[in-house]
Amino acid sequence: MHDKTGMDSRSPLILQRTTKEDVEKGVTVITRGEGVFVYDQEGKRYLDLVAGVTRPVHAGYGRKEIAQAVYDQICRLPYFTPMQFTNEPALQLARVLSEIAPGKISKFSFFCDGSESVEAASKLARHYHYFQGEKSRFKIISRRGAYHGVTAGALRALGTVLAMRQIMEPLMPGTVFVDSPYCYRCPLHLTYPGCDLACAKDIARAIEFENPEQVSAFIGEPIQQGFGAYAPPAEYWKIVREICDKYGIVLIIDEVICGSGELENGLASNILTSSRISSPWPRESRLATYPWGPWDAQASYGKVSRSSSICILTGIIPLPAPRP
Repeated sequence: MHDKTGMDSRSPLILQRTTKEDVEKGVTVITRGEGVFVYDQEGKRYLDLVAGVTRPVHAGYGRKEIAQAVYDQICRLPYFTPMQFTNEPALQLARVLSEIAPGKISKFSFFCDGSESVEAASKLARHYHYFQGEKSRFKIISRRGAYHGVTAGALRALGTVLAMRQIMEPLMPGTVFVDSPYCYRCPLHLTYPGCDLACAKDIARAIEFENPEQVSAFIGEPIQQGFGAYAPPAEYWKIVREICDKYGIVLIIDEVICGSGELENGLASNILTSSRISSPWPRESRLATYPWGPWDAQASYGKVSRSSSICILTGIIPLPAPRP
């Protein structure tokens, strides 16, 4: 029998983005967390500077107030269908967000993770065009170097960790990739500010090439994670917004990893994906929009299991700073 306290190649567990060689060497098992620290099976303590790698536990570990609130909600109502019904945590969080959301963002929907929120955003953009009578709009413009999730609908917009997308191809058709505003190693071999933001202005050329009547949305992160947390020049998003307006394209700002609405200020997105991520419950991600109309009242862009009252609850628990 293999060691039950550790993990090696004999374990029946499959890990994500972990090589066979790493597993054969033995994988560290994290057994508990407290404050900003986690502990392995041998009791060794680690300072978790990345809050679970993609910052899913930035509230810190061992938060008893969150655990108690989740327990109470499970006892009260763990889930009920969001079709023609709702729950109190969903209503409460939507009201809170409507008071603090940037710009014209005024409507909210809740999902289980960032990938699902990105998929819902692309579907919602398609819904918008469909009920505007523009049923041919299905293409999405993403950027090389972008990270928007790993489910099938999100994977189509993945512009980094390319093997994750390429192995699964062919995916849904209609994704167009343009260059990122990566001034450190400019893909166009230009230098800012003399470049005149060619990477942004080239988006219009891509739209023209693809036929504007077929383009549904442009999606981008305010700070790109694939490059190691890289922000574009200040003028970039203004140019992108103007291009989207010119061609009637929905602008999706994906802040699931890099923000919670704070970075969207001034970007004037049509759809914003965001998250409040707290230990010890999985992330609750938000899809926020401002209404354009006309709308289909059925809003069939999400799935039935969304709006879990437990996950949503973690988004409205007031928390002090994490314990050191």
